[in-house]
Amino acid sequence: MPGLFRIHGFLIYFWANESNDPIHVHVAKGRQSPASAKFWILEDGTVKLAKQGLDMTNKEQQGITEFLRSVSPEIIMAWQEMFGYVRFHD
Repeated sequence: MPGLFRIHGFLIYFWANESNDPIHVHVAKGRQSPASAKFWILEDGTVKLAKQGLDMTNKEQQGITEFLRSVSPEIIMAWQEMFGYVRFHD
């Protein structure tokens, strides 16, 4: 899947085969990876870490969380365009 954003060497992306899940993104250093971090995008625009990435420090995680919060409306729109629905994590 093409990336949505790049920030400080991290790629933010969706996997194409996750269309039954609530809105979330994967974040990995440099390129897509099974060891990526997973972040839920919540209905109020906040972000919740679902799975820690193997190649991300706590400081990097905090910075990415802040960035994801700032672009959550764009992520929600991209999810809607790609998967055809919007559903949020509880």
